[in-house]
Amino acid sequence: MVEPTRRRRGLHRGLVSLLFGLLSIAVLSGETASLEFDPDRVVRGDRFTIRIRTGIPWNDQIEILRPELEGPLVWWSYPYARPWLPESSDGETVRMIEVLAAIRVDAPGFHTIDPFRIKAGEREAVTEPKEVIGLEADEAGFPYPVFTRWRSVPETVWQGQALPVVLEALNLQSLSLADSAVLSSAPQGLLEESPGLGGIVTRSHGKDILYDVPMASWIWTPGDPGRVVFPAARVSVAGLTRAAPSFAVEVVALPNEVLQSGAVGRFRLDVERDEGSFRVGDILSVRVRVEGEGNMNVLRLPEPSLEGATLVSRGSSSSYIPGPGGYEGWREDRFDFQIETPGNLPLNVPGWIWLEPIGAGRIRRTEAYQETFSVEATLGDTANSDAALLLGAELFRFGPVSFHWRNQFWLVMALPGFILLATMFLIRRPGTQQPGIRAAAAMLILPLLLSASNGNPEQVERAVQAADAAYRGEWDTALETYRSLRLELGDHPGLLHDLAVVEMVVGDADRSVSHLRRALFLRPGTRRIADTLEILEDRFVLNDQIPVPLIWPPALVFALWLVTVNAFFAAFTILLFRRDARLVLLFVSSIILTVASSFLLLYTDSRWRAPTAIVLADSDPLRKIPGPLSTDWIQLPAGTAVEVVAEEGSDRLVRTGYGLEGWLNEDSLDFISEESDGL
Repeated sequence: MVEPTRRRRGLHRGLVSLLFGLLSIAVLSGETASLEFDPDRVVRGDRFTIRIRTGIPWNDQIEILRPELEGPLVWWSYPYARPWLPESSDGETVRMIEVLAAIRVDAPGFHTIDPFRIKAGEREAVTEPKEVIGLEADEAGFPYPVFTRWRSVPETVWQGQALPVVLEALNLQSLSLADSAVLSSAPQGLLEESPGLGGIVTRSHGKDILYDVPMASWIWTPGDPGRVVFPAARVSVAGLTRAAPSFAVEVVALPNEVLQSGAVGRFRLDVERDEGSFRVGDILSVRVRVEGEGNMNVLRLPEPSLEGATLVSRGSSSSYIPGPGGYEGWREDRFDFQIETPGNLPLNVPGWIWLEPIGAGRIRRTEAYQETFSVEATLGDTANSDAALLLGAELFRFGPVSFHWRNQFWLVMALPGFILLATMFLIRRPGTQQPGIRAAAAMLILPLLLSASNGNPEQVERAVQAADAAYRGEWDTALETYRSLRLELGDHPGLLHDLAVVEMVVGDADRSVSHLRRALFLRPGTRRIADTLEILEDRFVLNDQIPVPLIWPPALVFALWLVTVNAFFAAFTILLFRRDARLVLLFVSSIILTVASSFLLLYTDSRWRAPTAIVLADSDPLRKIPGPLSTDWIQLPAGTAVEVVAEEGSDRLVRTGYGLEGWLNEDSLDFISEESDGL
């Protein structure tokens, strides 16, 4: 019995000690006083009033310990005490201590006021920390201040590294997008707009949900080492205009062994070539492909070499999207070699070195790719099959089209009633010697045949000799002959066709494609030339070319238009002298046909005038912006047909057959149509 009693007494003493300890802590911490603001959201430069009411009775000896304020908060009126008279439960009034103060807000944001301590005698009251929200003048109707800032900008980057730059707006109450976002200037290096970078961040503030939303994003690739400044930005969102200051980063120079590739990121390199057996004259394509994440937009891939072959074209394709580490995806360079000698030919792709931007940087490399494959001699009928494409002496039948609306001499046929009067004059009448209706039909068909022209006998003989040289495999001799004929005849479609065939065999991709498309421009709708163009572009692996703008003969469109115009005038003339339902119907039909043929003629003319060009073998790489400050982007293969969309100075905005747009200098292009054509 003694032991349980002793245990109960020890437990009681422990509980009493704990109770006294808690009371001591309560006395030391003081009483809680209520702190109120009026108002609790303040526009920059305005002030608000603080009221603190305590449960301490009024005393002449009152000590107020005010907190230290943050930088944007400034005392407008220091705290002072006065009595306040709350009513007790029995209706009597008691004088208690009340503290008043005023604070000015000099900047927007979420500001905290630390506790006040109010002492009177042995009693002390302490307030809880309190938050006050500062707003800009244009945010008077907003519950929270809206800020803009740059998200997660590093202090240092590597030279050529693709750096995501995201401008975000903070404290939005709804998912609002930017009305506009403008940089104050262009930064050093390459800057590409990349919508969609960065995610939306949500935060809770009391009972409200706030959103941090990306307003604009770019991929920035600094080009030179040193301290580089990214410009300030101005953004408009939710009816507000906010600015983000410029920031500086330190660009670290790449190690010398990485400078050749300029590649910064995490990559994997692969090399592929065409499979199968090869003969002299065949085209072998080698593809160098890189996958991963980094500066896909500016890195340089290794270039292969093949002994006994000539590089006839090269191209580049890619598919990558902006991400947190730069660009994510793949890029591939294609090199087309025309094999010239038989035997065992060595293919060599140099090793490739890049930098992984991890910590202080880690250099990675791939070993050189080497392979030897066998090439057989050319079969005799292969050369003959190419020579069979030549027109030979018949090339003079394929002259430039001359019967069209751009030739002002033929427009006389559109004069009211010209064809009708000529036909009436030629119709055979009884007892006369006039040539009759057949002569009238011949007169209408004659303009369509005027495109054909024959060269002089000496030129015809030289064309035959050039074709014979091609059949014997003497392509250089044939090329020289055709070029000399061109100096005499100019841009003759038939001659350009045969010249292009010879250039195809000798591996001159850009000139051969340009000459064939020029021939189709001068003589649209010629099936023989169009078939050769298809063979040629397939030979040089020129896929997804833009189509030839005009694929039907303009002479047929012009003849149709002339017939409908003269039919309209004829119907109108007859209707002046005779009127019945059939003539009115004929007249209305002639109007409809004339309008339709006019629209067809205008559409044909616009297609005929569509500016196109061919990328030359020594072309510069495609660029995303015009001017000398732009950087290389993608190398288009020699012979690529492009549409010229716009021009700025000596630069041209071009569009490929698969929709890729970029800028090239005019010296990199061979234009199909020219102002001096006179067509």
